[in-house]
Amino acid sequence: MSKIINGDTMSVEIIDENNFEEIITNALKDKIENIILFIDEEVTMIDKISWIWGVSFSTLKNINKIYCCGKRNRDIFLKLKLDNLENNIFLEQDYKKLIDNVSKESSITKIITSNWSKDKLKDYIIK
Repeated sequence: MSKIINGDTMSVEIIDENNFEEIITNALKDKIENIILFIDEEVTMIDKISWIWGVSFSTLKNINKIYCCGKRNRDIFLKLKLDNLENNIFLEQDYKKLIDNVSKESSITKIITSNWSKDKLKDYIIK
């Protein structure tokens, strides 16, 4: 899925513990400037995001801005801080507001979301 905004594409990747390294490596090769980590699972689905504690986000240290978005934004924020990325992390719960604001920056942005959260983006992101 991707959204065309001001001539730029904001792409979406579905991530989990099995493809995390590949998605992040490709984002770095593509010279991504911003990453939106959108994890919107309910508390009852905590087992669906437990993988975030088993991977290292430290490879994102050269990303300009990392946005933690969705109901689990504080979980992602804490994990990023534990991986020493606290200088360029921003919290936002409202994904529509965040996507609109980031798109105004004219930067290359990748949205990384879980398989369970992607459905919320379908109505907002153009396929």
